Formats: sequence, structure tokens, C-alpha cells
Amino acid sequence: MARRSWGSIKVQRSGMFQASYKGPDGKRHLAPMTFRTKGQAGRWLDREAGLIATGGWSPPDQRMREEKAAEEAPTVAEAFEDWMTALSVAGRRDGTLRAYRSRFSLTILPVLGESRVRDVSRSDIRRWWSQLCDGTCPPNLVGGVVRPRTNGQTRTAYIALRSFWSWCVRNDLCEVSPVAIPEASVHRPVRVVVQDHVATPEQVRDLAAAMPDSLAVTVWLAAWCQLRQGEVLALRRGDVDLEAETIHVHASLFRPVGGGIASGPTKSDAGDRVISVPPRVMSILRDHLERFTGEDDDALVVSNPEGGFVHPSTFGRIWKRAWASCGLEGLTFHDLRHTGLTIFAQHGATVAELMHRGGHSSIEVALRYQHATAERDRALARLMDGSVASP
Repeated sequence: MARRSWGSIKVQRSGMFQASYKGPDGKRHLAPMTFRTKGQAGRWLDREAGLIATGGWSPPDQRMREEKAAEEAPTVAEAFEDWMTALSVAGRRDGTLRAYRSRFSLTILPVLGESRVRDVSRSDIRRWWSQLCDGTCPPNLVGGVVRPRTNGQTRTAYIALRSFWSWCVRNDLCEVSPVAIPEASVHRPVRVVVQDHVATPEQVRDLAAAMPDSLAVTVWLAAWCQLRQGEVLALRRGDVDLEAETIHVHASLFRPVGGGIASGPTKSDAGDRVISVPPRVMSILRDHLERFTGEDDDALVVSNPEGGFVHPSTFGRIWKRAWASCGLEGLTFHDLRHTGLTIFAQHGATVAELMHRGGHSSIEVALRYQHATAERDRALARLMDGSVASP
């Protein structure tokens, strides 16, 4: 045993040197490896003494385990692929997976992809978010010039990253999610949808008249049953209960990986709902079913001449001609939902009822329609003011 002022070095039968010392915890700690020379063993002891002196010491075997775990910890890019596989196994739609992959490939992986999941800090996320918004990293080139990204681009990227890190925490890849920027998930619409893009009941009627007869029912269903375009185009005869006068919304069109059009579950559980059909709309729907829909329960309520799905691109061109003929430039098919939901709110619907009717999973979306109701209340109050007798 070669004596030192601190620690000891022992020559083994193999001729290798073993270093050890008594640590601050009162226990003797061996070096996790042996050394070919006494000098190498001494230098290892000197480094351990330095760690103790500076307050950075922990047991050598513990540090070795931590270093090994760090080396084996996945990078963000590696964990992302595992997440995508988990989502696919869980039954998430191809469109959702494709959207996540696009957002990560364009805005997240170029910056964070090589970092270990466990090493990414809140400051790293803050830096990523700041550069994402101003368009500098990854570069957002528009006409060869770096431009700030829109709220729609940054918000969806942030929400995707937040969902990914929540999965990482649940799967013990890290202890706490560093993705914590509350303002990043706030929706800031470019246009005020509820107030500025709500068709009147008369305009809804005119739009339905401007559509081909076989597609007119789509306008009524979007406006007064609040169906999304994909939900309307995926609706089948068996989803319509003529006796109860209800519609079971449980499917929507999407574009699967590889191309084409298919029908699958609604985007969220909230989208799967049974809604009542207003009597006048039910009469229109009955007439449509008799004239244009096959007898089988699987027959599409709205179909192309071959009985298959109406392609969204084809439908979009027909819709554009309809709003152009009515002088409603820029009105989207989705805007028809706002007409019905706004009037639904004006008739006293609660937030929960609005969420159910529209198939919303977000309370913030439903609150937009209650805001529109409050605006209407204020407008009516101002009109009523003229009837108030002054004291």
C-alpha cells in the first residue's frame, strides 16, 4: 500500500494500481477502473480531492451511472420518432401525424433535434420560441427575405412541442417539461371571425340556392347543424335518425399518407356527438335523402356521380362559385358554422351546450360565441336607450 497525504493506492497482483479514498460521507470509495501506472491513480485521486474542495463531489459510482444514463438518454429527434410510433399505435389519424411531423421537421428539429431531452432547459425553449417568432431560426424566408412567422405557424408548433414533452415526462425521459410559455398557445386570429364573417340567415338561403341541387344540403347542415366540411362529406344515411330527427357525427374526411381521400374518426372525442336537427332543415334533409342518397345505411348523404366521396378540392371550387355569385367574397364554408353557433348562443346556449353542438374540445372557442352574444346585447341596449324616459 503506497501512502499519500490523502487517499491510498494499492498495487494488485495483475500489476495494475487501484485507488481509493474515504469520502465526505464517511465511506471508502474505489475508483471505477484500475490504472496502469501509479501516477495515473494519483491524478484520479487529485481530481476527486478537487471535487470535494469545490463542493461538486458525489460518489464515483453514482457519477458513473449518471454519465452512462446521460449517454443513453435519447435526443429530441430520437424521442420524436418514438412519440410518433406511440401516437400511431394509439390510433391517431394520419393527418394528425403528418401535421406533427411537418411542424417538427420545419420548426423544431433543426434547432433542438440534437439536444438530449433531459438536457433541454426552459431558457432553451424560450430562446427557440423567440427565434421562431421573429423568423430567424429556423429561417423563415419569404421571397428570399427573413420574415416573422404568423401566430398560426408559431402557436401550432408550440402546441406540438408541448404535447411531445408531456409524453416525454410520462415516459420518464425527463422529470419536468421545460415547455412553459403560457402566451405561446394563445390564439390571435387575423380576422375577427364571429363578428365580421357571419352570414345572415338570408345569405345562407341564397348560398344554398347557388349550389348544385345535389350539394345544397351541405350549406344547411353547415349553418344550422354546425357540421364541418369534412363531417358533412363523410356523413352517411345511417347517421341520420329520421324518427328522432338527429344526426350522429362521428366521422370526417382526411387525406391519408400516400394520397387519396378516406373517412376516419373525428379529430377529437368532442367531435363525436349526436345533435338535433331543426325541423325546417330536417325537411330539407329528408327531401335530399329521397332524391340523391342511396338506400343503404352506408350510402353517403353527399356523393360524387359514382357514389364515392366528393373530393374537398372539387367541393372547394363549387363553393367558391357559390359565394362569388352571392357577392360574399372570401366567405369560407367553415364560416357557415359561425352563423349557427352565434345564433345558438344568442338564444341562450351555455358554454357546455355550444361545445357539444360545435364538437369543440376547447372552451376558448365556445367563449367566442358568447362574446358575440354580449356584443349583440350591448347593441340592443343602445337601441333601447332611445325609449328610456329621462328623469
